[in-house]
Amino acid sequence: PRPSTFFSEWMTIHSVTLRHDRWPNDLDVHGEFPGLPEAAFDVLWAYRRPVTIAGQRCWMPDRWSSVVIWALHSLRSSSEQERHGRELAAVVDGVLPPLSRYERDVLASRIVGLGAAAALVTTPGFAELLTDRNVPVAANPDWERRLEQSRQLTPWVQVLKESSPRERSLVLWKALWPSVH
Repeated sequence: PRPSTFFSEWMTIHSVTLRHDRWPNDLDVHGEFPGLPEAAFDVLWAYRRPVTIAGQRCWMPDRWSSVVIWALHSLRSSSEQERHGRELAAVVDGVLPPLSRYERDVLASRIVGLGAAAALVTTPGFAELLTDRNVPVAANPDWERRLEQSRQLTPWVQVLKESSPRERSLVLWKALWPSVH
């Protein structure tokens, strides 16, 4: 299983992680995705493509949607988690530079179509991609609040609100003395 913290397990309510002892990876199944509006799922569905995994045909986002998802996923806590910082660097330094002008146009279009421009406009690499094309960027208060909360005590307050009275002492203990487990 992917290493996690007590806090990340309690705060991850937007997806479910599926693991199997014989799988070399895990799958995150999302009902919502931080940084994307609900309407983005229709866009993701429109640009899906089939792949065969373990002999089963599955649908997944296309290349451009996957790049956006990858960037948003790594952005949500890249300053707190080394893994997310490395993932963001892999996108910005590895994926973006070799793209042709046409590919950059397609990616910028997908970012706008998914409603992710506000979340990515301040990210190096994506900022240039979007501003070079004069992409209109509407504010995304939910994303801005999420990033701000990730740097504050506020998420712990949310966990406390959602925990049962019996669980609150454990939540407080973990908030005051966090560990990797």
